[in-house]
Amino acid sequence: MNKILAYVKLYAHKNKSGGELYLHRFLKGLDKDDDILVMLESDDHYREYKYDNIKIVETNEKHSIFNILQFDTIITQLDFLPKVNEFCLKNNKKVINIFHCSVPDNIPYYKNDKIIKIFNSNYVKKMALHDSNIKKMNNCFLLYPHIDFEKYNKCCNKIEDREYITFVNPQRSKGGDVVEQLAKMYPEKKFMIVKGGYYPHLQELHRYKNLSNCHIVNNTSNMIKNVYSKTRILLMPSRYETYGMCPAEAQSMGIPTIANKKSGGLVENLGKIQLYGITPEEDSNGGNISEYCKCIDLLDDLPTYVLWSSYGIDYRKKQCEIQNIQMNHIKDSLFLKD
Repeated sequence: MNKILAYVKLYAHKNKSGGELYLHRFLKGLDKDDDILVMLESDDHYREYKYDNIKIVETNEKHSIFNILQFDTIITQLDFLPKVNEFCLKNNKKVINIFHCSVPDNIPYYKNDKIIKIFNSNYVKKMALHDSNIKKMNNCFLLYPHIDFEKYNKCCNKIEDREYITFVNPQRSKGGDVVEQLAKMYPEKKFMIVKGGYYPHLQELHRYKNLSNCHIVNNTSNMIKNVYSKTRILLMPSRYETYGMCPAEAQSMGIPTIANKKSGGLVENLGKIQLYGITPEEDSNGGNISEYCKCIDLLDDLPTYVLWSSYGIDYRKKQCEIQNIQMNHIKDSLFLKD
């Protein structure tokens, strides 16, 4: 049995963001015979709990970075990269670095072939190469976020039951100002604003509270029932995304996504789906968002909507097949099997 430790700061389902779900789905994709523990070094004082049979504990005297020699493989990410990498290299432990968002500065480990590096998109990998000023990294893998295509696809509902243009995580970095403008420009359309799963102080809900066509809902763990089943169009005007899990999930249900063409991760995710707007670099109080309007108007035509919906399902199914191949390749390459 392979003993695996994920040493991180945040984890699902306590923190409902794409990065934590990415890590959780990666761990679930490993062999069931593996002994997996998640160790949190957090200020929130979580109690020990289980999520999908994966045990999560908080660092303390019993569980600490200096007491992890019992594990065969250590997985880490974000702020913990320097500390955990240094410890594992010193103690000759296999270490896996997960890169699912912006690449941390001053991480000198990209060049170390002993460290296994997993990127959630080519976009993030290229950033790492650029930031580290090297042309090639060894022992690195690409793994798109896991999407259970069948789970989402079987919940496709009738198009006439899809009411809302939906926007998830109303932060400015996600393009909240663009959605506000669009809601004002389309008062006859219904917008669903879904609270994000982290950083509540960044949720700009004030933008929508006085707009009668905006329906604000709480963050939810059941996106299929509470969000996607009611969604006609998903808006992703994010200024920055490394991939974007929501568009992939929505596409599995035949929901077209209109995304920011200047967000590198979204273009990689949805490159075959030419429904793009352009988000202004700064909050410009009515900046040029005409491309988003053209896409919304285009999808008002039912035959066109059906075409994009069907095409999105087919495209996402193929992407999920690629994602499964990637995961199997990583498992074989990492020798995580006994």
